[in-house]
Amino acid sequence: MNRTQLFNDAWQMMVRNSALWIVALIVLAVGAVISLLLNSSDLIVVILNALISLVISAFLTGALINMVNAIANGQKMTVNDGLQAGTQKIGPLVALRLLLALPLWIVGFLLSGSLVVALISAARNSDGFGSASSLFAGGLAGAVGLGIVITLVGIVLAAVGVGAERAIVIDNAPVIDAFKRGWNLLTVHLGDFVVIGLLMIVIGLAVGILIGCAVSAVAVPAAISQLGPNGSVTGFGATVVVTTLLGVIVGVVTQVLFSAVWTLAYRQWQGQ
Repeated sequence: MNRTQLFNDAWQMMVRNSALWIVALIVLAVGAVISLLLNSSDLIVVILNALISLVISAFLTGALINMVNAIANGQKMTVNDGLQAGTQKIGPLVALRLLLALPLWIVGFLLSGSLVVALISAARNSDGFGSASSLFAGGLAGAVGLGIVITLVGIVLAAVGVGAERAIVIDNAPVIDAFKRGWNLLTVHLGDFVVIGLLMIVIGLAVGILIGCAVSAVAVPAAISQLGPNGSVTGFGATVVVTTLLGVIVGVVTQVLFSAVWTLAYRQWQGQ
């Protein structure tokens, strides 16, 4: 398998098929708005936000996998096709995400003693390898806050989820069978997972640095302009808006690109 060629093929597919990133933009924008509205440390709100994020993530995962697989088969996909595809396997994908998140919740709770911290940590580490920047951010948070254990558990479960999600969407596999196939693919193609994952982390870091520079250049002056006479912040906060918008943009690029890479890799592992 030519791993770097996978990234080139996935990038070309994303550039030539605007429906891919438009669907991702719509779904991630909705998720960002909901996350802002439910920004609270209250346990009920945290749980609700985590569940909504899980459903939104499963919807986008199903849509992108289905679209990339169809495009690779020579079919043309529209935005409407992608949104419909997101609903087709959302139930099994949510069930799989819950199955993958359960060990993270248990480990996070045992290490932190806090259900809120466990839920947040699990959310950061259970989104598969869809976004290398999210993976790195989750890993860093785990290493600093909860210990290296939850980071390693999250990475292994995310890797299993790569194959399991595609088995559900592409091959209509039941959740448990998909989980077993995901584990089997990880053990058989471990070298591919490691190399592709490292490439994603490098790309995620590069994008993160660029976005960090953009945030500093735009958001910091905006934040200073909102300071009141006593140092208090007036208004909603331009930094929040700018950071959220940039986060959505980064999410669109990384989610589409990396999801396409894993889907194309899965097709090769299956001999397609």
